[in-house]
Amino acid sequence: MDQIILVCGRWIFEKTRWLFVVDNSKGCRVHEGNSETNFHDFVPMVYEDYGLDNRLFEVVLSYKISN
Repeated sequence: MDQIILVCGRWIFEKTRWLFVVDNSKGCRVHEGNSETNFHDFVPMVYEDYGLDNRLFEVVLSYKISN
């Protein structure tokens, strides 16, 4: 199993580039995944971990490919 770090925040476009601004009040969560874990498997985890109502909030996931 690999550790997957989920960070709450939002993308903003500033001048000529996109920046990810972390929501420090919500922070991050660490989950485990493997080669069979699907990107969309994390959506229910986000709703549960952050206590979000899926009727009021839409979770959108994005990822950063590390160097």
